Amino acid sequence: MTLLHFSAQNIDRLVSFYRASLKTGKIFAIDFYTANILACLKDYAMIPYPSENYANIRVFFPYWLCRRITQQGEQELMYRYKSYKITRKEISDRSGEIMMMVRPSMLKDFKSIKNIEGATFIYSLWEGYLQDDSMQKMMKFIKKKNMVFYQVHTSGHVEIDTLKEVVKKLKPGKIIPIHTFYPDKYSGLFSRKIEQVSDGEVFGV
Repeated sequence: MTLLHFSAQNIDRLVSFYRASLKTGKIFAIDFYTANILACLKDYAMIPYPSENYANIRVFFPYWLCRRITQQGEQELMYRYKSYKITRKEISDRSGEIMMMVRPSMLKDFKSIKNIEGATFIYSLWEGYLQDDSMQKMMKFIKKKNMVFYQVHTSGHVEIDTLKEVVKKLKPGKIIPIHTFYPDKYSGLFSRKIEQVSDGEVFGV
């Protein structure tokens, strides 16, 4: 079994792993949260999503995620993928055929999955997240099950020179800094108008 831990919103990485599942002849198992993301994007690009067109994609229903969605009264997000469900038993029985997206909150599920010993675990996130309590519990489980752990990550953060090149090409009327600790420094880097927007603040375009 191959277990993959990366952001479900990193579509480029997700597609890369999906292609790897095709080359290795494995089932590509995702949770229904990821399935919903892919379904939302399918009309805008040739992106794989749970459907008859992508037969090797199956959908897993993690315990805690199902419980949370049920409490929120949004069960429809689960039910729309029941035709593509892959169960814990099927994962156990076909462990060598599985390439599966995982997250620390699924630890309860993994404890009930058999034949997971010796799996390959690929971690593709910022290394700082490894220190989170939830990930530390996952790491203990990985060691207990004698999994082979690989840390393979390419940052999506752009360098300043590349940002400058993008602004030069696009010539935007306004720049809004996002995902940065230093929004105040943008005014010293660009001659364009800089507008800072706070988290949660609505900005109309």
